[in-house]
Amino acid sequence: MDIELGKENGINVARKLRVIDKETIIIFVTNVAKYATEGYEVDALDYIVKPVEKFALQLKMSRIISRVQKILLIQF
Repeated sequence: MDIELGKENGINVARKLRVIDKETIIIFVTNVAKYATEGYEVDALDYIVKPVEKFALQLKMSRIISRVQKILLIQF
């Protein structure tokens, strides 16, 4: 999710989402680094600041995939 969503702020959208669903994985991908600490308030898995280097993205995606796999193993 991006931070800048037109009239809405991605952090606010994430807060609303957390009221409904505490398990959804949230990852912010944005060019606005100043909100990174607020990402922790909504339990975001990661906060990726653009532009993203290929190696850094690969590391982050490995972490994301690992988290999803753990969730799937628990559910099934």
